[in-house]
Parts: sequence; C-alpha cells; structure tokens
Amino acid sequence: MSDELEVVQVVRLTVGDDEYRGEVADLKIIDQIRKEKKAFTVAYDKLMATLEEHGIEIVYDEAPAVTARATSRRAAAADGPPTAEVRAWAIKNNVPVSTQGRIKGWINEAYEKKLSGEPLKKWIEQHADK
Repeated sequence: MSDELEVVQVVRLTVGDDEYRGEVADLKIIDQIRKEKKAFTVAYDKLMATLEEHGIEIVYDEAPAVTARATSRRAAAADGPPTAEVRAWAIKNNVPVSTQGRIKGWINEAYEKKLSGEPLKKWIEQHADK
C-alpha cells in the first residue's frame, strides 16, 4: 500500500456552446486557464459591444441550442450568470441591455428562467422601464 496522495482539482468550463471538463493537478495550469478565460470574456464583451454599436446582428437558420452556465468557483461566487453569455442572449432576443457594465437584475432573471417568445416580451414590458 502506497502512502502517496495526489490532489487534483476538477475543471469545468463553458466556452460558447462547448463545455469542458477535466482534472488538473498543477495550480499554475489552473491559474493560466482562469487568466485565458477572463481575457476571452473581456474580448467577447468588447466584440459584442462593437457589433451592437454598428447594428450587426446574429443570424440563426434555426433555433439556437441552450447553453449551460459556467460552474467555476469564480462563477459560483458571482452575483449571477456570466455577463458575456447574458449579453449575447439579450442581444439575440432583442432585450434592451447595456453594452458595458452591470447587467440589470431583471435581465439576469429572464436569462436564468430561459424566457423566450411571448413570455419574454411580457417580462420586458413589465421590467424594462424600471
């Protein structure tokens, strides 16, 4: 029987529509993943803001798949879902959302409830001016 103990952390990460999972023992690699994800999120937010500013909209041939929310320690500690995902969802669903800064709570709530169609339109009417 060996007295060795290996400690690993489970990494779960959602990027776009893809979810990644794995075990990592090296803390430097975990830090690198965190830094790269943060850089990706910042770049994505800037891209979405530029596209919105110039009236460039996303086009779907059919209904998009629902994506899973990131479940990292950082995301769990945040006060809501990742802003880049919420902004992309809001833009795609014609929800009035700012291009930068904090996203209003009612928008996060609609995102988490996965509202669409008429229920989403009613939700916007009830909350958009508040």
